[in-house]
Amino acid sequence: MIKLTASAFGTLRWPLCMGRLEGAEDELRCVDAAHSGHFPVIDGVPVLINEAQSVFSIDDHISRRATTISLLKPSRHSVMIREFIPGINRRIKSRSNFERFANLLFSQSSIRMSNPIQSFQRVTR
Repeated sequence: MIKLTASAFGTLRWPLCMGRLEGAEDELRCVDAAHSGHFPVIDGVPVLINEAQSVFSIDDHISRRATTISLLKPSRHSVMIREFIPGINRRIKSRSNFERFANLLFSQSSIRMSNPIQSFQRVTR
């Protein structure tokens, strides 16, 4: 059974000619007699894919192949890559970048200090 209201079902169109659809519980057909094809209804959801312009096929849905990316379970490759790439929270060069930034600020300032890094650290704590 199709899991759509009558008004929602009325908005469905054949992807190739935009003709209205009619159908049974397990498939939909175009009302235009020029088309002989049909679209499956899987678990109550019509699969209306123009296979000529899609990266997916109707068979992907019929066979229940994965058509989405799972963000919950990381792949083996992504886990391996994350082990070699440092995270943003590791701050590998943050200390040297901070010191360069502080020296640049104080070199262009009219205020002169004996140790700008220590003075800047006291202010930011």
